[in-house]
Amino acid sequence: MKRFTVYCSFVVLFFCVTGCLKQHNHDSKIPSDIEQVFYKAHKDFLFQSSPDSALTIAKLASQYGLGNKNYNLAFDAILMSAYVYNEKRKRDSVKALMNTLIPLARQQKDSIHLAEAYKYLSNVYKEENQPDSSLFFLQIGLRYAKSKNNPTLSGLYIEKAEYMHRYNQFDSAHIYYIQALEQYEKEKHYANVANIYNRLSNLFADQKLPEEAKKYLQLSIHLNDSLGNIAGLSDNYNNLGILMKDNNQLDSAAFFLEKAISINQKTGDKYGEIATIYNLGNVYFAMEDYYNAKLSYSKVYEYCQKEQMPSGMVRALSGMAEIEDYNNNRDSAFVLLTKALNLARQINEPQGEVSILYQIVGLNFSRSVDSLNYLKQYRDLSDSLYNADYLAKLAENDVKYKTELKNKSIEILENKSKQQKLLASVFIGGFILALLLVLFILRSLALKRKANKMLAAQKEEIASQAEQLKDTNEKLVELDQFKQGMTSMIVHDLKNPLNTILNVSEKEPEREIKRSRQAASQMLNMVLNILDVNKYEYSEMTIRKTGFSIFNNAQKSIGQISFLAGQKNILIENNIDTLIGVLGEAEIIERVFINLLSNAIKYTPVNGKIELSSQIDKKEEQVVLSVKDTGQGISKEYHEKVFEKFTQIEAKSSGGVHSTGLGLTFCRMAVEAHGGKIWIDDNYTGGTSILFTLHISTLYYQEEETPSPPTENISLSEQEKMELKKYLPKFEQLEIYEISSFRKLFRDIEHEKVINERWLQQLRNAVEHGNQKRFDFLLSFVKN
Repeated sequence: MKRFTVYCSFVVLFFCVTGCLKQHNHDSKIPSDIEQVFYKAHKDFLFQSSPDSALTIAKLASQYGLGNKNYNLAFDAILMSAYVYNEKRKRDSVKALMNTLIPLARQQKDSIHLAEAYKYLSNVYKEENQPDSSLFFLQIGLRYAKSKNNPTLSGLYIEKAEYMHRYNQFDSAHIYYIQALEQYEKEKHYANVANIYNRLSNLFADQKLPEEAKKYLQLSIHLNDSLGNIAGLSDNYNNLGILMKDNNQLDSAAFFLEKAISINQKTGDKYGEIATIYNLGNVYFAMEDYYNAKLSYSKVYEYCQKEQMPSGMVRALSGMAEIEDYNNNRDSAFVLLTKALNLARQINEPQGEVSILYQIVGLNFSRSVDSLNYLKQYRDLSDSLYNADYLAKLAENDVKYKTELKNKSIEILENKSKQQKLLASVFIGGFILALLLVLFILRSLALKRKANKMLAAQKEEIASQAEQLKDTNEKLVELDQFKQGMTSMIVHDLKNPLNTILNVSEKEPEREIKRSRQAASQMLNMVLNILDVNKYEYSEMTIRKTGFSIFNNAQKSIGQISFLAGQKNILIENNIDTLIGVLGEAEIIERVFINLLSNAIKYTPVNGKIELSSQIDKKEEQVVLSVKDTGQGISKEYHEKVFEKFTQIEAKSSGGVHSTGLGLTFCRMAVEAHGGKIWIDDNYTGGTSILFTLHISTLYYQEEETPSPPTENISLSEQEKMELKKYLPKFEQLEIYEISSFRKLFRDIEHEKVINERWLQQLRNAVEHGNQKRFDFLLSFVKN
């Protein structure tokens, strides 16, 4: 009877557990199409490039997730919708979404999404200039984030830092930024670490500490550059431009802002591009370039109007009004400011309203505007925002919020305790049955488990030994095949060069010496190919990049194999553009050319032709180099195989010129280590055409229509040097990109009585083309 009772208990428990598992599996079913579409949109940042499309996808995903109890998908979709509404300044919509998410997330005990929801609510109330409510929800979000130490914690630290930053509590903001930084470093999220450095730079810039701001900005740029994070670099260049503007370095500010805009256009970050265009408009305004400033503000206004972003429209209208004011079009300026004021009031932005009122008061509308009325509005609103009592209140709020949070925590804990008691009473019977069942099973199966464990250990040991023997045997077979193949190739491939060296004739010593040297070079190149391919097959080839002339490099390679070409009377034409320079290691690229030319000679018949040519790809900032021959060509099915190791082992006779089959393998490794690619042209029918790419070096490359003038015949008289030496300190203080300052300096030099016009013109060309090397060279004429 006792055994029968235990058996029945086991059956009941089995069906209970099975039912729970089935229910869990039913709840976790996810339709692959809707989930994949949503998360791909999230991964591709569709909510930044196309917010309306992202909003449609998010709504569908949230509806489907809620209907199928896939809460993780539903919560993620709701947060994406909140992001889009927040960017569009539709704050009521964000509140409605959070009111939907928070109760559901509490039911699911999802602290991660709860922390995110309270962060959004805090941000909404911050934008509505309700600091009390903003800080209250921010503290709740931090509590949820800290409870499970989830990844939302870092973001909430940033929100807290921004809150303190907004109300000029710089020391507190700095502390929270450092906490976020430590959290990201702990999680090894280095892109976020770079973002914190960028925010710290803004913090110090607002405190008028440019050196500290520049230090953190340099750290962020270095980290983003090493990570290849071009989106982060865009933010860096934008902030660097603002920093340069604050220090009145307007040319440099415009340069870095334009660079940030270029990156935004490449990444498709339209919102970031518009924000940077607004900053560029401010720089143009400071430069008194009112045409381009107005054009920039107009672009910002059109985009924000299209995307329903009234806050951006307010800033753009304010900028356009200021331009109209400077052009004495005060009626137009007043119309623009009135429109901006109404928008600021509609979206409840008191700080923006104060700024607009300040501009209106600054205008003289003696006939059409009651200036005293606007002045009173400005003073009242300004006092309400910035009086001492209000600022003091911010410091007192922390105690109030801690008390409220404590009471809220007690309430939540009490509810949680009731739920736990209810769950405990429901499952206590199952727990007791499970405990009895476990004791019974452990007792009855103890001996059997011990025997099975011993048998499994023996089987595992035998299987492991068999696998080791199999691997060892395969490696021995592979090693033997490799040794035989390598021995055969080395003996076969080195035979001809050795015969050339040994059969030196004394009749034409110069010709024979050259012939012997080229044969030795051929042997050395074969040996280096063998060593390098085996060395770098499982490691990375290290490249020491410098700028050099690719034409001269190719010409040097032609000289190395000219004897081989002469034996078959093959013509080699070097049609590479002499003005092109590339970035890389010259010796390695020279070996690439030698291997490609050796292969071309190998398969080109007597009296054939080999042509080297180049083509610039400006979009990718690289040069495409080609080596074409008039040989028999390579079948398309072998176009990829020829770059693999030992392809030439079974190759047919090629006129007495042999290789280890590693030449093209080395070429592929070398070119890819330089960041390029190598391939065979499928469309070339006159023989074989092998192409590869290298990055252009700005140190050498110039457009043909602006050639660099020669400097070899320049000489300065002692009197000319004396006149120019007083300008030397000014030249050395300037950076090569500060073109406006250089132009002013050139105008001053032109008024000197004794001046070398040719030297001055070449120095001007060096600055205009950003050629630092030529600039330093021309200055050396003055120093010597």
